[in-house]
Amino acid sequence: MGKKPWRPADEAEATSNRGVFIEWLHATGREPEAGPDDVPAWQSDLDAMAEFGGLRRNAGWAGNLRRHRGRREAVVRLAPSRRAWSRDALADSDAAWQQAAGTASEQPWENLVRIVASHLLDAETRPDDRLLWGGDPCDPWPWGALAIGATLILDGGEADAAAEAAMFRRLAPGWGGR
Repeated sequence: MGKKPWRPADEAEATSNRGVFIEWLHATGREPEAGPDDVPAWQSDLDAMAEFGGLRRNAGWAGNLRRHRGRREAVVRLAPSRRAWSRDALADSDAAWQQAAGTASEQPWENLVRIVASHLLDAETRPDDRLLWGGDPCDPWPWGALAIGATLILDGGEADAAAEAAMFRRLAPGWGGR
């Protein structure tokens, strides 16, 4: 007799990256009875995590980080003055990539997969996220957000972060659609 089938506790759990990953394990036949307790073991399976994250081994670090297209910002550097690069600019120009990434170095395949898995399953990073990184911009972990399609904001202090957040604050219509 197998395990009891996983049933998400609520909508938030079902639509979380972990919930989607569990459903992906079911749908691909990797583990039809997977549940939340199985995620850590699968997170260490580099081949499965690369496939789930849509990573291509032959594209390398920069190729996987620059794979998303569009006019939306991909990287924003706040210091010394605000500078931004769109997804298209980064994908189409090695010079733009070097300006945006600076000294962020190429990472081995295993590190890339682990970083992207951490973004997906630990940090719950989504493609529409705008992530402010206050640490060392050369740290490879925040750059993994680009592989998911999120926007990475670097080099900002508290005042810069507040200004950036205010610049992109969305106003939702009130009840009744007004």
